[in-house]
Amino acid sequence: MNIFSKLFGTICLSVILCSSVQANLILNGSFEDKGTVSPSSATWQIYASIPSWDNTRGIEIWNGGFIVPAYHGNNVLELNAHSSDISSAYSIFQFLSTAVGQQYELTFAGRKRQSNSDERFSVSVGDLAVSVINQAHGNWNEYSYTFTAVRTSS
Repeated sequence: MNIFSKLFGTICLSVILCSSVQANLILNGSFEDKGTVSPSSATWQIYASIPSWDNTRGIEIWNGGFIVPAYHGNNVLELNAHSSDISSAYSIFQFLSTAVGQQYELTFAGRKRQSNSDERFSVSVGDLAVSVINQAHGNWNEYSYTFTAVRTSS
């Protein structure tokens, strides 16, 4: 299970198999597919769910350059959508079909929107658990991690 917990991070995600044959296992990694909800002219909206992603309290998607430009496509995921409730972590996740013992590469881009804040989020998948802290303000940062699957569903 991929978990991105609390605090701002605009994300574009992919997981690829670490071998000569590569395939992106993350579906809807740039959050372009928002499902069958009615289109909105709002610059942001909280969705109960979007295709391919599960979550613990709704998913906030920003449209077309609201506050920050998208890294890929037109949409941005706001990870601290529920920052007023600090009693529990907010998470989004996807279950991926993986082969036990196989190595994969997780890549994503993130950024913080406020220069005066410590913003962080956690990522966990397979044998990987990492906190991403203090991304640069005003620029997208690219992150890449290798993990080994410990289950057939990661």
